[in-house]
Amino acid sequence: RILLALLGVEALALVLGVAINRHETVAIVTLLPIAAASLLLAACWSAWRRRLPGCGLLFWASALILVSRSFLLFSLFSWLSWDIEPYQWLLAVQVIHALLLLLALLPDAPSRHASAEPHTPPEPVPATPLQAALGQSQRPDVSGLSLPLPLTVLVVEDNPWVQQVLVGLLSKQGVDCITATDGMQALELLERQRPDVVLMDCDLPELDGLSATQVWRQRERERGLRPLPILAITAHVSAAQRQQALDAGMNDFLAKPVDMRTLRDTLICWTRLSSPVR
Repeated sequence: RILLALLGVEALALVLGVAINRHETVAIVTLLPIAAASLLLAACWSAWRRRLPGCGLLFWASALILVSRSFLLFSLFSWLSWDIEPYQWLLAVQVIHALLLLLALLPDAPSRHASAEPHTPPEPVPATPLQAALGQSQRPDVSGLSLPLPLTVLVVEDNPWVQQVLVGLLSKQGVDCITATDGMQALELLERQRPDVVLMDCDLPELDGLSATQVWRQRERERGLRPLPILAITAHVSAAQRQQALDAGMNDFLAKPVDMRTLRDTLICWTRLSSPVR
């Protein structure tokens, strides 16, 4: 709504400037998008710091509005020491601004790594605790098997570098990725989409991975949903930490740093084999 009102005010300012050729009128109307851009800039800054999808583009679009309209206002009142004809460069700024808004408002912004084509997810396996996560048995040999593509994985990781590595490893295997940076964002994505597997960091801001898993397991029970494979990813490798992950409802445990072979074999276990670990 703020963006639509802002664009409307900008259009009104330009029309008035051309129609009546009064700099004072244009200046007064230009103050409104400057104020709106300032509010939007402040709102996007906190969201961008939490790495919410699309907010970075909105932040830069708002900054562009604020800077360009400030120069327009200054030039109208001859507050600048050099001559600038505002209507000569305002069109170029407007085009850049429109492109930023289009990119920010594109649908499926949270899942920009995911495939746009819908697909039928592979049959999920029952969410039973894995003895392999406690080191009591070994994984089955899956060297001759391949991932059941197409496959979508939700990667929940607050560290941008670790998240980038995981997405890179998965992308090399042909896996589509959805990303989230905290437990609350992961729960919101799960309400709108249905990934095949979740890679969940245990230590997350807002809502940690263990709590987010417990909340989702409760929703599955209440709605009669089939359990979604949730794999814990954390730097903690103690038996107590692993047991906490399993008690929270996680299916398996991967210790950081995760290598491609371990990640691939684990995904095959939870997406292709009917009984991943015996």
